[in-house]
Formats: sequence, structure tokens, C-alpha cells
Amino acid sequence: GINPDAFSGCADLISVFYDGVASESIAALSNSRYTLYSKVEGSTSDVGSYWLYVQKNGVQKKLAWTLTSAGSLTIGGDAKMLNFDDASDAPWYPAKDSVVSVAFASNITDIAAYCVNGYANVVSLSLPQNARKIPATAFAGTGIVKNTDGYTNGLLVINGHLIKANPFKIDGNLVETFTGVVTIAEGAFDGCGVINALYVARTVQYIDSDAFKNCTVKAIFADGNAEFWSVIDAGVDFPDAKVYYKHLEEYITITDENGKTITVKTSSIDDTYWFKSGSEYVIWGCRHIYGEYTEDNNATCIANGTKTAIC
Repeated sequence: GINPDAFSGCADLISVFYDGVASESIAALSNSRYTLYSKVEGSTSDVGSYWLYVQKNGVQKKLAWTLTSAGSLTIGGDAKMLNFDDASDAPWYPAKDSVVSVAFASNITDIAAYCVNGYANVVSLSLPQNARKIPATAFAGTGIVKNTDGYTNGLLVINGHLIKANPFKIDGNLVETFTGVVTIAEGAFDGCGVINALYVARTVQYIDSDAFKNCTVKAIFADGNAEFWSVIDAGVDFPDAKVYYKHLEEYITITDENGKTITVKTSSIDDTYWFKSGSEYVIWGCRHIYGEYTEDNNATCIANGTKTAIC
């Protein structure tokens, strides 16, 4: 047997993997701080806490999960989960139709592909703060992704992770990742077409290399300097985008040549930086709102007019 207080001093302990079915004496280890898992050899729909080894391409990992009678599924194990090739490969798949909420242990950083793919009854999702790898297939087809009423400004953000953008509800002229977004997941903007301007909040720490698959971004307003952007955009390719950085120096309010009141920097102006005047983004050196056009030729009854973007 094992004394129930054997791990009482282990403040960081979150999981106990028992190499067998937990007997009553072992079950006494159960504690609100950590989860005691019994070992199984394959898939099951049973309520309880279980673990097994999974292997792929010569790599072996522990995979654990807890299923309750209320349909709550909590996934744990090693921090970097191995991807599944199909949703049916997950050992909790037999309980698919009964699962209504999904959460992950706090140590999980890499979520497995297809882990709850197609779980239509899932209406609640909780992701760990340190999660970075979130495959597009992980939550596709779940109720929380399919129900776009839960999106904010066309964006589905779960615990700071931007999971999905609805191409029919976002404003393609300007998409703002609001403060609090930490991760932009794989395929988040897949199929969103052309985004003329993208605001990246200072809180963003990681953008998946395929976050903007099948999507063209024309301009990026980074809420930080070049160093901030170089850290978060590693591996991300925006071949068509001009990146503007946030300038933090003092500003003054002036009236431009068109009589419009705008705010500008008191010292030299550099067109690689931006600032915000009200709800509008203004580029240094241009002194106009991003996205404005100059009219080259007026339209006539027999010909269309033409305009050219200032930036």
C-alpha cells in the first residue's frame, strides 16, 4: 500500500499514473490537487480516470483522461500530445456522443490533432494557458466551433487562444485581435480570403505558421516594436503584408492639409510606425487614415473612375 499522505509535500504534482487498476487502498491517494489514473490497454467509454502509452513514429508518450457521468472530459498526460490520424484513434472516442465539455491539464502545451474532432455535443471548452500547438483538426466539428453565436466580432477565443475566425462575420478591412489573445492557432483564419489590415495585440506570444492558410494579409499593425514582432512571427509567412510598429513617443494634435485634426509625433516621422487617432489607424509620414484612396479620374457616364491607395 501507499500512505495517503505520501505526496502531501509535492505542491507541483498534478498526476499519479498507477500501473494497474487502482484498488481501494491506492484510491485513497486521490487528492483535489492531483488526479490518480488507472492503467488501461485500449479505448473505453467508462467513467473514471485512465491512462495508457501511445506511440507514433518511434515516440512513446503517456496519455491520460478523466470522464465523468455528466459528460465532462479532461485530457492530460505528457505535455506534448502525439497527434491522432483520426478522431476514432483517441481512447475516449467510444464516449464521443456523451461528451459535452472538454478541458486539458495545466501542463499540456501541444494538443493532439483530431483529439475531439466531430464531437457535436461539446459546448464548453477550456484550454491551458501555456498551450501553443493547437491543430485545426483538434476541435473542428465540435458544437462550440460550429455555433458562431459564441464568437466575438467573428472570432472564437478560448482562454486567450484564437481558435477560429468566421469569414462571414469578420470585417475584412480590419481584423483586431483584442487584448488578451495569446495564441493564434493553426488554420484560425483559413479561408478568410483577403484581410486588408490586421491588428496584433501586445499580448500575442505565438502565431502558428498555418494560422493564415488560404488567407492574404495586406498590412499588419503590431502593438509593439520590431523586436516584439520578431519574437511572435517566427515561422509565419506574410509575403504580401507591410508591417507597421507601434510608436511610443509623445504626440501632438495638428490639422493636416485637408483640414482634418490628427495626432502626430513631436519629433521626426517614420513611415514604418503607426498610431491610432480615435478608432482609425494612421501611418507616420502619410498623415492619413490607413486604407484611404486618392481619386485619379472622376467617373463619367461612359467610363468608371479610378482610385489609388495612398499606402
